[in-house]
Amino acid sequence: ALSLEEPDRRRLAFTSPRLIAGLLLMWTGRAREAAEKMTALRAERRERGVESDIPTSSLYLAWAYLWLGETNRAAEIASADTAAVALLGDPGITALVRSAGALVSAQQGDVEATRQQANTALAQFAQLEWWTATVFPRWALGFAELSAGDPAAAHAALEPLTEMLPSMGLADPIGLVFLPDEIEALVSLGELGRAQPLIELLRRLGMAHDRPWAIAAAPGGGQDAMAARGGG
Repeated sequence: ALSLEEPDRRRLAFTSPRLIAGLLLMWTGRAREAAEKMTALRAERRERGVESDIPTSSLYLAWAYLWLGETNRAAEIASADTAAVALLGDPGITALVRSAGALVSAQQGDVEATRQQANTALAQFAQLEWWTATVFPRWALGFAELSAGDPAAAHAALEPLTEMLPSMGLADPIGLVFLPDEIEALVSLGELGRAQPLIELLRRLGMAHDRPWAIAAAPGGGQDAMAARGGG
């Protein structure tokens, strides 16, 4: 698809082979390469005057930079795209951009901003019945509440995602990016029996697909559970 792509051909932004390639790099843990590919695509679309395509990658590019520890760069992207989507009137892309802003605010420790942006995104996703996309604003909410020392609020934000797990048809742990925070919240609440199956699921999928972030996150949850039982 990359070799056949025609940059001037009209197409839906989400069907761009280069965007899909960037997402695949992100899914497989190659965040730097993903950020470079998506940044190059955004620059090319800007040069061609197709700026309405640019916010499509906002969430994924901000996510990549957050995983790289470049919070300021992620914040710049979320801020610029928030201004851009105000002119588009596309609720789906607007919700994705709001989710990007929520993830950035959560990483910055701004709980109120996280709540505002995440709840706006959740309302828009609900109107669209785009339930799988709610992973991102709920993940942001859960992380922010957990960072603020409120595991009950974190669990309230993340529990709807764990309830969706049986219907997700998971093939890769990338769909479980929120799970380390849910595990931590459950352990903090003393819900060890509910945490353990989630730890095992994250570990199993991480091992099956060789995803270092999932493998690293799962043992951490297990150690926390052991410590809570008095065994660590």
